[in-house]
Amino acid sequence: MSKTIAEPFRSARFGEIEAVRIWIESGQDVLVRSKHGGTLLHCAAERLHYNVAGLLLDAGIDPGVKDQSGYTPADWASMGNEIRMGCPSEPARQFIEWMESQTNKR
Repeated sequence: MSKTIAEPFRSARFGEIEAVRIWIESGQDVLVRSKHGGTLLHCAAERLHYNVAGLLLDAGIDPGVKDQSGYTPADWASMGNEIRMGCPSEPARQFIEWMESQTNKR
């Protein structure tokens, strides 16, 4: 993956909402995939970035989109938080509930 393509994934993962907003507003593909099939929404979800996830959902990413292994952004939120914390956490559970509510809205 080239550095140019890697940047929006990094920005989503680290909650850099302005960088993601610029990516979207410049007409870039918000459905771009990583080499593992993850989307920008997967990266935002992994670190529980509500603001970036909301921006991406508003831009049209399906909250139920799956990576190459069949995992959704909510799955990444659960797995990523569990890896960092050693167990599922309340913030991850709340984010997953929020993602599910977004799925039901769309």
